[in-house]
Amino acid sequence: MSLIVENLIPRLKKFAQKTELKEALVDKVWVIYGDNDLIEYEFDRFGGVSVTKNGNYSKGAWKIAGSGRLIIDADFSYKILEYDFCIKGILVLKFSGIENKPLLLLDPRHIENGNVMLYLQTLEKSEKEDRGDGDIVVFWIGFLIVILICLSIAFGKDS
Repeated sequence: MSLIVENLIPRLKKFAQKTELKEALVDKVWVIYGDNDLIEYEFDRFGGVSVTKNGNYSKGAWKIAGSGRLIIDADFSYKILEYDFCIKGILVLKFSGIENKPLLLLDPRHIENGNVMLYLQTLEKSEKEDRGDGDIVVFWIGFLIVILICLSIAFGKDS
């Protein structure tokens, strides 16, 4: 039985990673800003991808391979990418076999004109503000726990 569980956990982890990548990709427009190019990718749930490059449209296919790599067949070329991470508005992929060559897919609903640095600064500022509120909440929860402990000790002695 333990062998089944040991084999099942890595498979579940890989399934979760593939599902996370799929959900990050589908039903959104992802944009890549090049030197003089604007490339838009729109992935559908059924393996189709629409690619627009400077207004020129082409259709292709995509899939997540068993290894977890993203394979895109569009624009008369194949791209094999590995999922790195995703935050709100930015999907980071890496070209397979090439270290340290990331590909940023941007969600234009969050990032205007490809200004990633401005977006990240805004996101970081927002996160710091959220953490500040969280610190206050943690403080009050801790304070209430201390009061409850003191009350239980005080009333526990009389019983």
